[in-house]
Amino acid sequence: MLRRAFLKLYVLTLPAFLGLPRLAQAEEDVPLAGARIFLELSDEHGRTVHDTDFTGRWLLVFFGYRSCPDICPTTLFEIAQLLKALGPKAEKIQPIVVSVDPDRDSAKQLREYVDSFDPRILPLRGNADQLAKTAKSFGISYFKIPGTSPDSYTIAHSAFITLVGPEGGIAGRFSADVNVDELTSKMKKLVG
Repeated sequence: MLRRAFLKLYVLTLPAFLGLPRLAQAEEDVPLAGARIFLELSDEHGRTVHDTDFTGRWLLVFFGYRSCPDICPTTLFEIAQLLKALGPKAEKIQPIVVSVDPDRDSAKQLREYVDSFDPRILPLRGNADQLAKTAKSFGISYFKIPGTSPDSYTIAHSAFITLVGPEGGIAGRFSADVNVDELTSKMKKLVG
């Protein structure tokens, strides 16, 4: 837990030290409840997926990337634990992970990555413009942090799980370090 707290502090403060834009973490940066999302990305088969494809279902959306060292795998593990805890109620929820690293995350690699957590998680990716537009509608920020070589970069990104209601509006947001029991309790109430 201490490692996660340190990593979260690192991700939040590093941009200021590097003179980079800060991540959307302040309450005023969070989209208003009910704000409509925009989603137009590709699934692992190359099919375009739109936000309207999920009308009538709850969405749990997390923006991350496959080579993320800590927050992403931990969050996907927590989402998988949530799905197990919900049992049959999980059928009303579509968990989605959106790659913020489309240059290194191929569709096949993303599918294999999320399958290691739970095959019900839908991996999506897009080109730079699609990703930027989708992330903006969710109030998510991300940017590359250069490494020692062109391929060794990391990506700083907002660490939220966004809950989208069946009508397509943002219904809530959870920190990526939310307690699984707390998240399960809230989701059980919401999905009936």
